[in-house]
Amino acid sequence: MKKTRFNFSKSRIEELRPHATKRLHFRDTNIEGLGLRLQPSGHRSFNWFRKVAGHPTFKMLGDFPEVSVEQARAKASELNTKLNAWKGNDWDGPDPFQRRTRITVGAALDDYCERHLAAHAKDPARAVRGARDTFARHAEPLRVAITPPIVHSSCSAQFSTGPSTRPSIAERIRPAA
Repeated sequence: MKKTRFNFSKSRIEELRPHATKRLHFRDTNIEGLGLRLQPSGHRSFNWFRKVAGHPTFKMLGDFPEVSVEQARAKASELNTKLNAWKGNDWDGPDPFQRRTRITVGAALDDYCERHLAAHAKDPARAVRGARDTFARHAEPLRVAITPPIVHSSCSAQFSTGPSTRPSIAERIRPAA
């Protein structure tokens, strides 16, 4: 069995041989959280894995050899510094490792109006008003009209391939708040 923790170096990483069917994980002894993933195909990539406020957090740092060992260590050290600074402030402030939440159509429209229309339209106020009116006319009624029972009845026939114990896609749709 191979050692899973060792001092990363270019030559040591290059001599690693992949398993025929399993993905292998290795950890660096110098930098906490720095890891290397070795795929059965031979593809190698650096990652950072630590628990942040009790939740496991995984970040891809890049593929080897495009990202050198020194660059991966620098990125992992930067993430460790960010974690320690947030931890030192008693977890005060926003979580620097929080994943982005799902974006809604309304949020996308707001972003589009702020970032694109305001900067590029001849008459930004008119363009924003037109975009919002179009959204209100066409998309807003759909939020009320489409409910899980309606979606389930219209989708279940299309996606049904036989008896299943798993919930269908339509059953997992939640109405907009």
